[in-house]
Amino acid sequence: MHAAILRHGDIVVDEMPEPVPGAGQVLVKTLACGICGSDLHARTHGHRLVDVTRRIGERVPMDLAHDIVFGHEFCAEVLDFGPDTARRIRPGARVCSVPVVLTAGGPRTVGYSNEFPGGYAERMVLSEALLLEVPNGLSADHAALTEPLAVGIHAVEKAAVGGSDVPLVIGCGPVGLAVIAALRLKGLRPIIAADFSTARRRLAQRMGADIVIDPAQGSPYQAWREQAALDGAAAPVWSAAAQYKPALIFECVGVPGMLQQTFENVPRGARIVVVGVCMEPDRIEPLFGISKELSVQFVLGYTPDEFARALRLIAEGEVDAASLITGKVGVGGVRDAFSNSATPSGTPRSWSSHGANSPGAPVGGDGDRAMTPALIVVDMQQGSFGPATPRYDADGLVARLNRLSAAVRAAGGAVIFVQHDGPVGDPHHPDLPGWRLLPDLDVRADDIVVRKTACDAFLNTTLDAILRARRASPLIITGCATDFCVDTTVRSALARAYPTIVPADGHTTCDRPHLPADRIIAHHNAIWADFLAPGGPALVCPCADVPLA
Repeated sequence: MHAAILRHGDIVVDEMPEPVPGAGQVLVKTLACGICGSDLHARTHGHRLVDVTRRIGERVPMDLAHDIVFGHEFCAEVLDFGPDTARRIRPGARVCSVPVVLTAGGPRTVGYSNEFPGGYAERMVLSEALLLEVPNGLSADHAALTEPLAVGIHAVEKAAVGGSDVPLVIGCGPVGLAVIAALRLKGLRPIIAADFSTARRRLAQRMGADIVIDPAQGSPYQAWREQAALDGAAAPVWSAAAQYKPALIFECVGVPGMLQQTFENVPRGARIVVVGVCMEPDRIEPLFGISKELSVQFVLGYTPDEFARALRLIAEGEVDAASLITGKVGVGGVRDAFSNSATPSGTPRSWSSHGANSPGAPVGGDGDRAMTPALIVVDMQQGSFGPATPRYDADGLVARLNRLSAAVRAAGGAVIFVQHDGPVGDPHHPDLPGWRLLPDLDVRADDIVVRKTACDAFLNTTLDAILRARRASPLIITGCATDFCVDTTVRSALARAYPTIVPADGHTTCDRPHLPADRIIAHHNAIWADFLAPGGPALVCPCADVPLA
């Protein structure tokens, strides 16, 4: 069978032997599997994970000299049964499981074991006793999110939250988002969350965060003090008096230095729950914890009951699982997905690896799509680029759009060309050459064309229906002209709550009597980046930096 294999520190796609179910075990086909931050860390720091596992002595560590197949956030289909099984779940049923296989020699962790490959392989072996059947109507992609949600539920349960606690979640990757969702289900308000990534902060809001902070712009701890101060005003950190409501801090990053930073910034008496999995040695100054009387709770995993509860919450629509899936790849795309997910701006649960696909094949699934990007190219028509309206850096813009189009297609996204239908006598009339797209644009047969009659590409067109049918997110809006059709379309997208990216060098206009074209472009970039709307503001960045993962 095909699998994405960790081999000598790299992810490679290769054939491996078919697994054979033993006593009490079931053979399953992988339908969907998420990429976890722990997998990213284990690829780089696996030797430390092995060392600590050996020193703890409770489980057999994986051997990095031999092949490992990661993937412990999965949904699968039952294929066959080993001996001594009750066969309580029919073949063809979709299942989730705690990623553990029960053996005579003790439990083995699926995805972190040489014996039991994980969900980046086409097939796996699981323990029948631990299987949970996926409720009818729940997609495999959403069911695969049971495991990360269970991590968040467990962290919140271990925190023993009280009604007056004010939570702060540091890091809005998959684990942080799961913690936010679990806190929302507990009814705690306000929930404060912090992450450097714009995309992750938006997801945090969807999951239930009331206040999101970019640490590059302001301190999340100061934001917490402003919300938690008992008298409505911030008090000195070192004050012995009870100046704040109880502080409940969830550290969900898992890199060296985070604990020390947390110790230095939290108020006296704070409870710190360490959810992020740091696999490297770290350093703290205990005197901070002693002086402030801090409580630190480390957490890992979940109980079987919490896992089952997570699946039930997703099935009942209590958690917006769809927002956590922002892209899909086949087995052949797992290596690149690791690289993209590991970047600071990478979006959480960015990839859903379907083990049943051949290497590099587009991901199928069971009928529903994950969110994928959509590049919208507005009015790049010959009639817009005539001698009477010379456009700023037109040739450079076309070259950048062609590169961006290729990247969006490679990410499985849609490229949509919006063309203006002008009235009789207008150079954009459909019967005239001016209606046609610029000849140097890279237009493919499977690209989409939307026709409009107003500046707003959404007004009386099929664009919104196309985007919603494809579950497109984010929208990347480009084209001509900056101050007319591009501006109107950006505002309309934001008003419809679409996550929107505007490449700063991905649109153009011509000189106007009041301003030159480059000043108009800079002016609108600044407005969009600070625009108040349900889906805004837009992320404004160069074409080369547009995040597609």
